[in-house]
Amino acid sequence: NSPIKNICYRDLHCDNQNTLLLASDILYEPSSMNSLATKLQSLLHPNNGGYALIADPLKERTIGCRDSFVKSVKNKGGEVAILDMPKLENTGVLESDMDIDGSLAKTVLIVVHFKGTNSE
Repeated sequence: NSPIKNICYRDLHCDNQNTLLLASDILYEPSSMNSLATKLQSLLHPNNGGYALIADPLKERTIGCRDSFVKSVKNKGGEVAILDMPKLENTGVLESDMDIDGSLAKTVLIVVHFKGTNSE
């Protein structure tokens, strides 16, 4: 959990040549996945592109939502990899991090990459 809710790239006053977006638990409605892919692409550095790292429960909240998101990203020219997250110790977690059976919820990392206009 982070107390930072919004931050503007220009407010950082740095000459970042790439962008890294972090998100969690944002894949809920399959019909909104095209809009989400469009928004992520628009938030990345226009010339150099960048990455979005999305943590998502292994067990989808809405079946087919992840596939819809991957398809939307690829249709916009992006690349996607889905990686299993390592199992963490059950310390310092929130109740919302737990599955219904009391075990720590398994998570995947969705890595999205959009190339910018300077990319070959």
